[in-house]
Amino acid sequence: MSIHEVFMPALSSTMTEGKIVSWVKSPGDKVEKGETVVVVESDKADMDVETFYEGFLAHIIVEAGELRR
Repeated sequence: MSIHEVFMPALSSTMTEGKIVSWVKSPGDKVEKGETVVVVESDKADMDVETFYEGFLAHIIVEAGELRR
């Protein structure tokens, strides 16, 4: 089984940090390719972040409400 990380994408050319608004999935949940996993707030809008893989969400490292650069 492979392990794949979910990275916060740059949602605009000026984005330097983003905030996790909410996790749509919880650890242990099954995820399908193209399914929304997390909602991220940038300096311009909230954006759904989809996964490129199918499998299970093992662990959340950055909790909702935290900023990431």
